[in-house]
Amino acid sequence: MYLVVITVLDKFSSLVATVPALVRLVVSFKKMTADIGKTSGSVGVGTTAKTKAKRKAESEMSFAVASLVGSLHAYATDEKNVELMEKSSVTESGIEDVRDAERGQYATSLVDMVESNKVGLADWNVSDAKIADARQKISVYESSLGDRSSTKTGQSGGVDALVEMFAKADDLLKDQIDKLAKSFEQDHPDFFSEYESSRVIRDVAASRNNRGKDNPDATGSSGATPSAG
Repeated sequence: MYLVVITVLDKFSSLVATVPALVRLVVSFKKMTADIGKTSGSVGVGTTAKTKAKRKAESEMSFAVASLVGSLHAYATDEKNVELMEKSSVTESGIEDVRDAERGQYATSLVDMVESNKVGLADWNVSDAKIADARQKISVYESSLGDRSSTKTGQSGGVDALVEMFAKADDLLKDQIDKLAKSFEQDHPDFFSEYESSRVIRDVAASRNNRGKDNPDATGSSGATPSAG
């Protein structure tokens, strides 16, 4: 909605220029709109980057741990150790199905199990180096969870900032620009009509879904923005 308002104001820029106060307000409003766009973008990019890092760490950890446990399972099968076979019957997807907060601890318990049996695993593609690598990948994964937590905090702060920015932009429109636009209604009805239309979001579905509640987005204000005046 904000961009539509700006389009109308730019279309009638020569008329807007006749009122110095309106010119200043439009400049401020454009800056607010640009700042909202930048903040919206930074919140989304930060979240995406952290999510990708977490998924990469999760995948690498699951593969490393599942590979070790797979060797242990093959060894247990050869030894006909039923109990160890059952404990080592683990897959990558099985590791990834565990809750995020518990996955690192679960993966560590699996590596501990492999290490406690490593004497018999020398011929089964298990080495101290591979065990150390798996533990290092678990550490990276757990660190990624911390990064994601801080991202959520940062994202929450970004959303709070956006809400405040939308509120300020709405106030500028409602309390000042709308009032000055109203003063053109009699002498310049074409401008006022287009401006008034730009201030109303004709989205019946959204209005029904929100039941009149504000629904800020990156390009506009709310589901039932008052018309000018």
